[in-house]
Amino acid sequence: MPLRESCLTSHIKTDDDCHPGEPRVPGDKLADALQSQVINAFEAAIYRGMRPTDALAVILSWMSSEMMRIQAEQANRSKW
Repeated sequence: MPLRESCLTSHIKTDDDCHPGEPRVPGDKLADALQSQVINAFEAAIYRGMRPTDALAVILSWMSSEMMRIQAEQANRSKW
């Protein structure tokens, strides 16, 4: 399922006051929020007993599968 910018920005407020109906610009704040969530999940996995290397392997595996999915979507779009 492709992510749309509106899905990513709807839950995170920025310092900028956006007018109603105006899309929010994600910028660095979304990257920071994503990194924070990944770190929190990584630390929670370690706290529950997962080895750090195994936790990182899970993250890398997920990243790899997401990259393949995105590349497949881009290839399908270019065929249209």
